[in-house]
Amino acid sequence: MSINIEKLKLTLSTNIPGQKPMEFTKNMLYHPDFSSFSGIENYPYITSQQLYPEDDLTSLPYNEIVSFFFNKNKFRETLNRKKPTKSERTKPKTNYSNENVTIMLKLLFSTKYFIVNNIHTSLDIITKKGSTNSIFFNPFDTKFSYIKVNGNTYTVTKVIWQNDIVNHPKYKEIMYEVNDVISKYTEEYPDDNTELNKERTSILNTQPSNSAHYAYNLRTHIIPRFKEPYRTSGNPTINALFKTMRSKKDNAEQFYDLFESAFNRYVLNDKSVKIDHDYLGTGVDRVNIGYGDNVPKREIFILLDVIKGEVNEDNKKEVYCPYTYDYLGDRLNNLVFNSEDSMILLNSESIYSVKDKTSSQNESISTPAKSNASNFHSNKETIDLFYKFFNTKLEDKTKSDELKKIIQPLKADDLIKGEEIFVYIKENNKELYSMIQKSSENNTSSDLQRNAIITKKGEYQTQRQIINQTKNQVETREQTTLKQQKLANYNLYIFVLNQLIEFENKKLPPKTGGKSKHRRKKMRNTTRKVKKLK
Repeated sequence: MSINIEKLKLTLSTNIPGQKPMEFTKNMLYHPDFSSFSGIENYPYITSQQLYPEDDLTSLPYNEIVSFFFNKNKFRETLNRKKPTKSERTKPKTNYSNENVTIMLKLLFSTKYFIVNNIHTSLDIITKKGSTNSIFFNPFDTKFSYIKVNGNTYTVTKVIWQNDIVNHPKYKEIMYEVNDVISKYTEEYPDDNTELNKERTSILNTQPSNSAHYAYNLRTHIIPRFKEPYRTSGNPTINALFKTMRSKKDNAEQFYDLFESAFNRYVLNDKSVKIDHDYLGTGVDRVNIGYGDNVPKREIFILLDVIKGEVNEDNKKEVYCPYTYDYLGDRLNNLVFNSEDSMILLNSESIYSVKDKTSSQNESISTPAKSNASNFHSNKETIDLFYKFFNTKLEDKTKSDELKKIIQPLKADDLIKGEEIFVYIKENNKELYSMIQKSSENNTSSDLQRNAIITKKGEYQTQRQIINQTKNQVETREQTTLKQQKLANYNLYIFVLNQLIEFENKKLPPKTGGKSKHRRKKMRNTTRKVKKLK
């Protein structure tokens, strides 16, 4: 039987300041012992049909490891040569995707410093399973690994595969949006669950015609992307749920309950919420289903912490003390200010530089800078479309009063002027300002842009909920002040994002190449609890 081999897309999120998530391709490969890697292709390869020969691969030099993963012929030849014999086979298994991804990460992103084999999965972390990678290892096989980004070398220090519905970026987007929908209904009807229950039990393959519908974005822009040819889950249990919620009346509320429970348990840390772990893992997603072999058919997401510069045997002792000091300081800060114990995993908040021998803090919305409007007018045209829309919205006294109330804790009443708000955002939250710029580039709507805005709003709402839950904690005056600043910032950013979503919804629809007809089955969904599918 021939082995099914597919290209794998790895999306890396790093602690490199200002660096957006990026695809891991051959151009990012680097190792000081090898000037180049010849005969390799752009993406690594993966198979689910045979377990990788880990012991044999571990003994190879790094250039041959790269060749195995990035050269299809070498990949196939090695696996054919290392096929297990009948006597070596134990229980028959048809899918080795998860095991093979773990082996690949250990080989391509091996960590020797500051923690050996510091490679984990988010599923293990949120379920408290833990990893044995750093406990059982051969000290003679441990190696440094590096990546190249924008011409700079970085040493890998920590790897987390985001393989659960709480941390996987695409499923996290669903979780935040489900929470947002439920919150909107709860706020609108605080004493009556009729409308919310109606939404929870209505069919999930219908799309509201009114963009003001609370579940419009969830039903119109998010759920449709979790089916062929776009994306299907590598977890058969989740995959079955997503398929049946479109064809069986019993699964809509099961869908809502799953993601609501995930949010309450792992974001708000409500330990009374119980979730069947069969629904937590995402596995290796299938993407671009039905397309040719020239595009990746599998996808995973990785959190990668790095040190700027090359750490090696010669300089590791020089780096150890200052890096350890900053690393432990970062951990202490998280323990003090993030005691809520959310299971949303993030990159390190700082990055150490070998050359500078110090760490620099990544930008954070928790330390606002004073607004300076002197250079704003020269750049205003980059956000002109939304700038005009925003100021028009502020002509509504209700909106204007809401904004005044939001910014009161910041003690910056002059922020009520639209341009001053954008100066403040530009200097304190470059990611949000970049979203505003992107949205202002044209007057045509974009699902990709809209969903990015919705996801970011969900993240801010989550952080706001977490802060509000800790208001009665005993803390220092400094901690209270910092918490109030964070809360005021989140309120402001959520207000702006709400206007940005409305701005996107009012844009012209994108041009299409032709008309297509879709037939939808009508169905009703009534199930409530998350349970195993029959």
